[in-house]
Amino acid sequence: MKYLKCDYGYLICLEIGEEIVASLNEFANKFDIRFAQVFAIGASNDVILGSFNPIKKVYQEQHFKKDFEICNLTGNITMVNDKPFLHAHVSLADDCFNSFGGHLNQAIVSATCEIMLYCSNQEVKRVYNNDTKLYVLDLDSEKT
Repeated sequence: MKYLKCDYGYLICLEIGEEIVASLNEFANKFDIRFAQVFAIGASNDVILGSFNPIKKVYQEQHFKKDFEICNLTGNITMVNDKPFLHAHVSLADDCFNSFGGHLNQAIVSATCEIMLYCSNQEVKRVYNNDTKLYVLDLDSEKT
């Protein structure tokens, strides 16, 4: 991993073999980033995507092992149980230009991954929601 501190956050370049989700969570922990927006492009050849089933309240996962362009990775870093938590969705394209995407559970970089992390001094937490069985943003209006 290489990175550059910028006016509004960090420009990060992940290298071959690095896992995107774990790398960003570790980076956020190291630099005490408690809220950030994430935007990225790159390539991966080993991706696990999720799709949330609201009736069963579970993520369905699918593992893909082939070459993909990461056309768009968008998400945020917030805090869950005092640890950074990346919530990201990704759009992928294969060598036939077929495109699909979902919730990013894991992706291994196959060439590069260029990430812009827009950081805030604000801390944003997630709390467990019993109705959805998800960790959702804790935006209690009395706190703002």
